[in-house]
Amino acid sequence: MQVFPGSSMHYHETQGRPRFRLNTGAPTLTSNDRNALSAVAIRKGQNRMKAAGLITMGTVRCDGCGEEFLIGHHPALANAKNAERQAKWLDKVLAYDHECDRKHGDRIDLPD
Repeated sequence: MQVFPGSSMHYHETQGRPRFRLNTGAPTLTSNDRNALSAVAIRKGQNRMKAAGLITMGTVRCDGCGEEFLIGHHPALANAKNAERQAKWLDKVLAYDHECDRKHGDRIDLPD
């Protein structure tokens, strides 16, 4: 592999044919990252969001108890439209927790 000075372009030679790959510097995802960290809601006041390297996309407040949850996305998958849809879904889940007399979890996995 040869790195061209002053750029993020790399040159690879594969079976005698040149192949170029642009390194954007964006975090890459493994299949485990996609499944485990694509989107979660974490109770406000916990350090898990920063520890997991997630971007805060918004906050949802439970109408029943006032507890707040941060919606976090993996940086490579951050999407405002998905966050809005997930906030509506989370609002329903939090309301259902109160209907069932169940405590909210500290972390709730969100649908993609």
